[in-house]
Amino acid sequence: MNNHLIDGTTRPAGELAFVANVSAQSASAHLARLVEGGLLTSQAHGRHRYFRIASAEAASLIESIAVLGAATHTKASRQPAPPALVRTMPKQFLHARTCYDHLAGELAVQLLDAMLKVKWLEADGKDFKPSKLGSEKLAALGIARPETSAEHTKSRRIYARCCIDLTQRRPHLAGVLGAELLNLFVREA
Repeated sequence: MNNHLIDGTTRPAGELAFVANVSAQSASAHLARLVEGGLLTSQAHGRHRYFRIASAEAASLIESIAVLGAATHTKASRQPAPPALVRTMPKQFLHARTCYDHLAGELAVQLLDAMLKVKWLEADGKDFKPSKLGSEKLAALGIARPETSAEHTKSRRIYARCCIDLTQRRPHLAGVLGAELLNLFVREA
């Protein structure tokens, strides 16, 4: 199961059970222990629980264990079939679409990855917050900072929310900032 999370994706328990070729109950018990041990984190989205590797240190440990266990691995692991939605949807839908009021799809996941890489955003619990540099760059684009965003302060809506992408199984950006960025892209298109 851990090998299917090593790429940084967030996956549901059912898919991890399938790739490990174990029952859902068995996978659930193992995943609970891995979360308890600090190797994985879990997040509920709707009626599903999604799992991902907790940190770079946890990923390194998992990779080391995988190397040691490779010689004794006997149970066949199955490649997960892409979700039915991915198999039946046009490439344009997978590449870019909206999720409520914000950008979603491969493009949205890449945008969040880039914003984290250049340190415009930083992790804030299960969500994000703009760094000082990010606040300056976003303000230059005409996007209000959390403390000056009328929508954020009036509605108490999360400024930069983590939203698991339906097709990519990785986070994209939601919340006030996600909506503001989508509006900017639509205006500029």
